[in-house]
Amino acid sequence: MLMGCIGLVACGEKQSVTTEEIVARVIETLDEINTCHFDVDTTASSTVKFEGDEFETATNMNSSGVLDQENTRMQMDSAMNMEVPGEGEMAAEMEVYVLGGTSYMMIKKPGTDSTWMRSNILTVKLRQISQIEYQEVYLNASEVTVTGSETVGGIDCYVLQVTPNIEQTIEYLWPLSIYQLYPAEIMLGWEQPAAYGASPMEMLRDYSVKQWIAKDTYFIVKAEIDIDYRMVMIGGSEVETHIATRLFYDSYNQPVSIELPEEADNAPEMSAQ
Repeated sequence: MLMGCIGLVACGEKQSVTTEEIVARVIETLDEINTCHFDVDTTASSTVKFEGDEFETATNMNSSGVLDQENTRMQMDSAMNMEVPGEGEMAAEMEVYVLGGTSYMMIKKPGTDSTWMRSNILTVKLRQISQIEYQEVYLNASEVTVTGSETVGGIDCYVLQVTPNIEQTIEYLWPLSIYQLYPAEIMLGWEQPAAYGASPMEMLRDYSVKQWIAKDTYFIVKAEIDIDYRMVMIGGSEVETHIATRLFYDSYNQPVSIELPEEADNAPEMSAQ
């Protein structure tokens, strides 16, 4: 469902195009993306309660990458930090390259040597990793409202408040959990709800999306995704989690160069489990 103002007032601002027109133009431009640069910042904070005790954990992942959809290439660098009670802070870095049907990954932890691995993949979902595809999913399966205008990085943008249709969009959280800090437990609960005592629909408390759309090009400049969920694990522990993802996109359809590092050339193939 689309909600908005037609040539009248959208949060105090006169609008020359309708919400329907904005959404249609954004979806049209998403299909025209060949290359872009993206930054993703995801933070997951949890409160765990068990037998009268309570403790908190926090994990942050920052990723930056370049997408070349036309040539089926992608490069992404990530850094992750996790704070666990009693264990202090744990950190890791990751590099990912996708060249055609082959992905190369390097994970490095402090005090260890970096190791490259490769794997052959039948279907490359570069638009999923960069999360561009999900922005289109949200627009197609959501209630959209234009809430006003803001300037992001010098770009004048429409601001869209997106309320996802959870039943239609929850399945997209699973592939995101591979590269970001999305709740894989929700998807496991979808397949085996008895193991968690609740279905994903019952676990989720809030799921909202906000997008900033460039007024001149209709490309997505920024997006925010917020998820709250609660689950009771086997054994009685209760976990409440808030996940906040902030995405930034730029350099649309600009020339890019993605070259595999020499040390990854002879990477051993990742064994199938």
